[in-house]
Amino acid sequence: MRRTFYICVMVVAVGVCAFARQPIATISSSSSFELDGSLVNIGGVPAWPLMPGARVAAKSSPVVIAMRDGSRITIAANSQIQFDSSVTSPSANLIAGSMQFTLASGSNLRILQGGTPVNGRSSSVGSQGDRALLRPPPPSKISAR
Repeated sequence: MRRTFYICVMVVAVGVCAFARQPIATISSSSSFELDGSLVNIGGVPAWPLMPGARVAAKSSPVVIAMRDGSRITIAANSQIQFDSSVTSPSANLIAGSMQFTLASGSNLRILQGGTPVNGRSSSVGSQGDRALLRPPPPSKISAR
């Protein structure tokens, strides 16, 4: 009887651990930022886990979000992004400000701006006022001979 009880407890414990939410990305920044409304002081921690459904708000400096699939999102200072709660097909919705993104090959991450899908594998989106922080390198000059 006691052995059956312990086996049941172990099965439940393993099941709970297997279905625990896993981070979908890591967040890094050179200064504090908000994660789900709470101020995160970086204090020597190089990266913070990003859980499904999280909201990230950059403060005085950009925030870099490295997705598990290799995709990368950089949100400019004073910008906000909301992730949905899906682990298998996540989406990142720019709520305010600007961001730059590059999707990894085979990534199923969907990028949205104000709920509207953004096309492309790599781009900058957001308000013009913040774009200077995320300006892509100038195009190479092509000369005709």
